[in-house]
Order: sequence, then C-alpha cells, then structure tokens
Amino acid sequence: MMQQQERDGLTLAHHYLDIGNDHGALAALEGVGDDALARQDYWYIRTTALRRLERGGEAVDAARRGLELHPESIQLLDSLALAELERDRLDAAEVALDRALELAPGNAVLHAHLALTLARSKQYSEARAHVDRALALDPQGIQPLRVRAQVAFLARENPATIRAYIADLLELAPNDQIGHALLGSLSAREKDFVQSARELGESARIDPSNRKVAAGARQARVYAHPVLAPVRPVWKFGRWRAYFVFIALSATLAAAHQTVLRAILIGVWLCIVALSWLAPPIVRRLQRRKYGG
Repeated sequence: MMQQQERDGLTLAHHYLDIGNDHGALAALEGVGDDALARQDYWYIRTTALRRLERGGEAVDAARRGLELHPESIQLLDSLALAELERDRLDAAEVALDRALELAPGNAVLHAHLALTLARSKQYSEARAHVDRALALDPQGIQPLRVRAQVAFLARENPATIRAYIADLLELAPNDQIGHALLGSLSAREKDFVQSARELGESARIDPSNRKVAAGARQARVYAHPVLAPVRPVWKFGRWRAYFVFIALSATLAAAHQTVLRAILIGVWLCIVALSWLAPPIVRRLQRRKYGG
C-alpha cells in the first residue's frame, strides 16, 4: 500500500498541475518515494509539467519511461503525443495517437489531438474528419471545440468561419487562452495589429507564463504603436500592391508634368518605407526597456 507521504505528494503535485504551477508539480514529485515511480499518474504529472515548461526532450523521456510500466495507458500515450507535437515530431505524435485510438476509439480528446497533428502536417481533410468525429462524441467538449478552431486557422478557412468557431469555444470557456490567442493571430493575419494587440494581450493576461503567447503579444504591440499608423494601411493593402500603385501614380504624374505633386508623393512614400524599416526595432527596444522581456 502506498505510504501516506507518497499519496500526499502525488495529490499535491496533481493540485499544482491543475492550477498551472508546473515547477511546483515537479518539486512535489521530488518528495514522493521510489514506490510512486511505479504509478501511472506519477509519469503523467511529470510528462505534462515538463511539456508545459517547454522541456520537450525530458517530457518525451518521462512518457516513455511511464509507458514501459504501463504500455496501454491512454493518458501516457496522449501525453507522449503532445510532447512530440511540441517538438514538431509529427510522425511520432501520430504513431502514439494511433496506438491510443486503437485502445480507446471512442475517446473524443484523442481524435481532437490527432486532428491537430494532421493539420500541422497539412493533412486538412483528414484533420477535419477527426474533428467531426471528436465533436460527434463530445459536442460540448472544450478540447474538440478548441481544435476545430485551430484546424480551421491552420487550414486558412474563411475568417468569419474561424471567428464563429472561436466564439463557440469562448462561450463555454471564456478564459481559454488558446481561443484568445487564435483571435489575436487571426487579426494579425488580417493586418489589424491594433485589434491583435488587444486580443493577444488578453491571452497573455490569462497565463503570463506562456512565453509563446507573451512574445506574440509583444510583437503585436510593436506593430500597433501609434508611430506606425501611417504604415498600417500599406501593410493591410499589401506591400507589393501598394508599391505598384505608387509606381503607377508616379509615372502618371510625371507624364502630366505635375512635378510638385510627384515630389510630394515620392516624399510620402519614402517616409512610409523608412518608418516600416526603422520604427519596429526602435519601438521594440523601447518597449523592452519599459516592460522587460
């Protein structure tokens, strides 16, 4: 029978994992005895905490050690797949999920994670099929709804469709960080950096420890800076498209002998080009001094 100290240590580690304190979860595991190493939940906690701390290689090793003891653990196979996915080892993630689905074909979360893996591999049709399967199994599941939005974003589906999927997710989970991050990323894709900065800032506020989201929020904040307001319409219109319009207008004014207007046009264009090149690194440096990171 497990000693009380070991049971308490695993309970504490579970608690830390649930509240997002991954360092605390790993520290709690250090306090359990050797007998706990035979338990599936020990390796699940360790794998998940290491993965969320972006220590992917260690997470994979922990999952594999757990699977040596519990080869048919759905939880550990799923954790292994997510750890491999974090390292962009998509084939390895797919193998782990296929094995898990052989053991639990009716598990909606596994179908959702396989959909995300396939979408990352650009296998969008197959990914959508697994999203549909996940939602059929659990129509109100947070993970299937989240992955449906992620797959749609990766597949570059209609922005209105992606926003509708995100809205469905946030209706059930208003503080879902990935949902808010997807909104911000979609706005950035549409070159609406002011809106993107707000949405990614909200995502970073939900979990400040997520370094990828925090970096995205900082980047969006740079491009949303007021000094870049004259440049943003050019980015939204398209740089090359704007360049060809500039060339066409310049040639038209030259042909019409509108020397002053042409000089003004060239001056404005050069100012915009200079701002687009020089302002972002300067703003980034100033914001780093102000906010850190």
